[in-house]
Amino acid sequence: VALPINENYLEDRRLKIFFYLKNLPFQFAV
Repeated sequence: VALPINENYLEDRRLKIFFYLKNLPFQFAV
């Protein structure tokens, strides 16, 4: 039961990092 939760956690972490890196140029532009 802990496996899907861990999987979702990693996926959420990956999405956060992806959006952070995607928004990085905009932060430098401003």
